[in-house]
Amino acid sequence: MLVTTLKGYLGETNIPVKDFAELVECDPQYLSRILHGKALAGKWLAKEIYRATDGVVKLPTNPNAKTYKKQNENKNEEKPQT
Repeated sequence: MLVTTLKGYLGETNIPVKDFAELVECDPQYLSRILHGKALAGKWLAKEIYRATDGVVKLPTNPNAKTYKKQNENKNEEKPQT
């Protein structure tokens, strides 16, 4: 497989954007913005996409992007009981 773009990868593998977004723990709308060149992935998301595509897709990153993974993890943490 020689595909190097995320859009090409998803098309060739027939993976819906929503399913791939779930796989890499990303908001589907944000992933769509990346696919259409309207946003750059943060370092964490770019690494997750690289991992999920077995190294086929390597995205340019936005060094100023927030890491959505960390934000989502904080929401799921249980509050300590008192």
